[in-house]
Amino acid sequence: MPLHAPALPVHGAPARLELVSTRALAVVAAQLSVAGAALLYLNRTLAGDVYFLLASGRLLTEEGWVTRSPFPTLAQGHVWHNQQWLAEWLFFQTHALGGMAGVSLAYATVLVGGLAPLAWLCRDRSARATAAAWALSIAALVAVLDPRAAGFSFALFAGVAALLAIARRRSGALFAVPVLFAVWANLHGAFPAGLLLLALAGVGVALRPRRGRLPSVEPYRSLPLVATLGVSVVALLLTPLGVEILDYLRVYDRHIA
Repeated sequence: MPLHAPALPVHGAPARLELVSTRALAVVAAQLSVAGAALLYLNRTLAGDVYFLLASGRLLTEEGWVTRSPFPTLAQGHVWHNQQWLAEWLFFQTHALGGMAGVSLAYATVLVGGLAPLAWLCRDRSARATAAAWALSIAALVAVLDPRAAGFSFALFAGVAALLAIARRRSGALFAVPVLFAVWANLHGAFPAGLLLLALAGVGVALRPRRGRLPSVEPYRSLPLVATLGVSVVALLLTPLGVEILDYLRVYDRHIA
């Protein structure tokens, strides 16, 4: 008697989809595990930033909010726009719990958190596109390998980019963007990069491609992103500095110049 394979039941289709999802999750987890181990090894070099963060975090914990720099530097006694106060507090509390080893571990986790959206969004992309995305991310990581407040900006920028990608299918994801900016404004001063990303995304959505012709401009398509950008700017004021965060940006820009 010939043997025949049994027919696949209807309920087997979801199992197939679940299997594919599990495989993708396993690949993403493997990528992030390797990245985390590499980052933990590479961030052993401690620059001066981490010691300033620890000193500032200790001052904040023991004396509360201060408006003038107490440290024996050129800025001593001058107005201190301590925009990244939350990063300082987190570094100090992490060090109090686990020492420098704890700081290194926590910092590597933050950077891996920034890589997680990249790995997940690339799970269905080609090998070439995935390799290019990882190469660009690694290039960006070089500037923030040692523990510093800028690592939060790396993770939050990636978070905003991921939410924009998700919003292409689920527009409700845009509601979380201002929340990220409210947190970002208290951690590190690179949040203008996130605002620029939002603006560029709005321009891209407004341009509708046409075959063989210049793209047409349809501004109404970018209204949700424009509204998100406006709310995100307001969310930046949810810091102890309030509107003085604009003074911080002005002072920072003058120092860069």
